[in-house]
Amino acid sequence: MEKWDSNTTVDISIPDAKVNLEVDGGQNNFNADQAMRNLLGTLLAFKNGFLTLRIPNSLVKYNLQHTADMISEFLLESKEQVEDHSFLWK
Repeated sequence: MEKWDSNTTVDISIPDAKVNLEVDGGQNNFNADQAMRNLLGTLLAFKNGFLTLRIPNSLVKYNLQHTADMISEFLLESKEQVEDHSFLWK
């Protein structure tokens, strides 16, 4: 499910919903260079019409089902907005 988005490899891309999912470890919060690269990647994806949803890996590790349920709800809503053309992305 990984995808190259012309800037970086995205963990999971859902084109129908115009969403990229990134599962982030602690280095994404504590390493300023990594955090800045992530912010740049988020901006570039946004310019291409994609929202980047960043999920801390602690949620995946300790609360997988609730996290998956919330991501599913997010993706369904985003896809619905894309289909209704009420979404502001490209």
